[in-house]
Amino acid sequence: QPSTRRWLSVDLALGRHDRGVMDILCTRFLTKFLYDLREVSFYEPYYRYVRSGDVYFTSHENARKKIGGGANALGAQALELMERHGADAVRLALLNYTEISRPLEISEHRVRCMRRLVHRIYRQVRHRLRVGKFVSRRVLVEKHQLIHEVTTHVRKIRYHRAIASIYHFVKFLESRDITEEEVDRTSIQMFLVLLSPFAPYVASELWTLSGGEGRLEEQPWPEASAELLRPSEVEIPVLIDNRLRRRVTMPAGAEKEQLRQLALQDEHVAQVVAGRPIEKVIPLSGREVLNVL
Repeated sequence: QPSTRRWLSVDLALGRHDRGVMDILCTRFLTKFLYDLREVSFYEPYYRYVRSGDVYFTSHENARKKIGGGANALGAQALELMERHGADAVRLALLNYTEISRPLEISEHRVRCMRRLVHRIYRQVRHRLRVGKFVSRRVLVEKHQLIHEVTTHVRKIRYHRAIASIYHFVKFLESRDITEEEVDRTSIQMFLVLLSPFAPYVASELWTLSGGEGRLEEQPWPEASAELLRPSEVEIPVLIDNRLRRRVTMPAGAEKEQLRQLALQDEHVAQVVAGRPIEKVIPLSGREVLNVL
């Protein structure tokens, strides 16, 4: 049928861990039955199946209650948390603290932590939209690193790590390492596209405030630049007499002899070596180590 060819097979299916086996057996049996009758053109109902862990709510009285079941799939505790802290905070708390396949204990403290993160994102985006004028190379590198990390983790269903990458980018925006003007509107809108699967409500509001065209959920997913993912400089540890003495910043991809010369030109290294003969440069774990024996 045209509708089944358009929507099936399913790319990813999520199921409860205690009913996963029955779900797989029933859906695969029914699909193969319909396939034999030539009612459907596919043989498998989904390409990937992931069993999710149970979610437990820990109250102030340390009572451990399971969320879910009955007519209300979220449970009364989850709805109360949404009313107090917002749906985005609860959504982030459900995804942030463990892998999706493991049981999760959620408490009001964890939801409050995610609410603070939502507020930090809101303040930073509003501020950057007002004062941002251009984008620096450092911001570009951080932006494309964020795209690469979030995309990789989402594809592997490691949502907690994707949220960790978003948190790291928020801390980068809050840091004093960059000026107020060097984060432009395009970079902010890209960040909102990456944020939208995890905090869709605040992301949609900020998208409107940024002047974004169309609906946020219909925007194309950004792609990372391979060139910007390669660092222009790397930090090389320098060991003298098998003891770490210095970390020297050097151009990425430098040859061994160039690393040797740059390390010896460092003021601190030159002071420690003090004219002593250099025996060799030893590669260690993919990095160069200057070893003075």
